[in-house]
Amino acid sequence: MTEDSPTEVEACLPYAPDATPPGEPAEGIHLVQLDETPFASTVVEGDDAAYPRIQSAYDAVAAWISAHGFAFDGPAQEIYHRWCGAPGHPGNRLEIGWAVHDTTP
Repeated sequence: MTEDSPTEVEACLPYAPDATPPGEPAEGIHLVQLDETPFASTVVEGDDAAYPRIQSAYDAVAAWISAHGFAFDGPAQEIYHRWCGAPGHPGNRLEIGWAVHDTTP
């Protein structure tokens, strides 16, 4: 991932299991239900949530996953807990992580 390379983005809208799912999606939007799974992550805020400093969060979580006997179980995820409209804004709060599975027997 870099500032100049395009990437596919998935956005999530959580809702309670007993709630009515969102209505019919717009063209090009597909609804997907994610399974419950273990997740390894870290939280970054402000300048640490902006490129290029956010790369350190990805690296730290990836290193932790590998060092603790887990394997990656899908693509990296950025979860926006609070977005204030501009990269590096001091109020931004993101969670960076991956779904994982245990590789120990």
